[in-house]
Amino acid sequence: MRNIVLFILLQTLPIASFAQNPRWKDGEAPVPARADLDVRWEALTKAIPSKVWVYRLLPNEFSPEIISNMMNLCSLTAKDKTAQSTNGMTFQSPDRSRKLSISFPSGRIDYETAEPHYGPTHLAEGVPPMSEMPKLATDVVRKAGISFSEITNPFDRGRRTEGTSKFHLSEPLRIYFVGDTPITNIEYRTVKFWRCVDRIPVNAGDGGEVTFGEHGKIRKFTIVWRNLERYQWLATVNPKTAMNFLREGKAVQGLVLDSSEWATLKRVTIKEASPLYYDGHSGWLYPFLALVATTEPTYGHTQFEIDCPIIDETKLAVPTNSP
Repeated sequence: MRNIVLFILLQTLPIASFAQNPRWKDGEAPVPARADLDVRWEALTKAIPSKVWVYRLLPNEFSPEIISNMMNLCSLTAKDKTAQSTNGMTFQSPDRSRKLSISFPSGRIDYETAEPHYGPTHLAEGVPPMSEMPKLATDVVRKAGISFSEITNPFDRGRRTEGTSKFHLSEPLRIYFVGDTPITNIEYRTVKFWRCVDRIPVNAGDGGEVTFGEHGKIRKFTIVWRNLERYQWLATVNPKTAMNFLREGKAVQGLVLDSSEWATLKRVTIKEASPLYYDGHSGWLYPFLALVATTEPTYGHTQFEIDCPIIDETKLAVPTNSP
């Protein structure tokens, strides 16, 4: 008997990922300055607000009600508390198979359980179907004190059907081969969601991910949700200014084109423009503009992302060593 295990992702995160905020994108490839570059704008601008806030990220001292809700979700009690300080607390089951950690400074709640061991003769049973996942995830979101209006699935960006749901769903299918006979099993399903601030998705930072296993039990989850303080309200740039940012080398490319390709480009056409927030683990929530563009010639790249400022950064009243 031979036992070969293969993983096939039936539903995974989209290939295109949102890049980080150019202001903190150390080590990433900037768009080379090209004063003669032909930049054209064909993107809709209705999703871009006239002004955006820059926020300061603050700790979140979760309320006793939220902490109690998390303990109940994880089937833990006050007797299971193993550590507590002004920064948070930790709970662990007596058999050490389940652990709940709550951090106030990072606004983070983590729950993890012992990893089950499955095989062709021991398959996962009763994993909730995809149709039940949004309902199960909504229950977790509400118990975490998060308003349903504050979450989003940013991978839509106005062009994907996933945007009809607040959640992104995934289910890894495990296939065992016993001899030449395949045995399939879905061991868990995962729901992921992102924070939305002023109707703008937070690219990297606050959000959550919940994994459900057998009979709907939570196998693990992570929720990051910090308090926000409005810092400065600034006007967003118009398409002409954004195109000038590209020519001036003030943008960052999401999909890397090497310098030789940029040097011979004749044209860049902006097809889509979406406002996003990024925290960069800097203590600030900072807005930027994610652009989807095409180039001529293409060099094998049909589309790529460019991240550029959405505000005039010279008007940002924050010390240069902050964001």
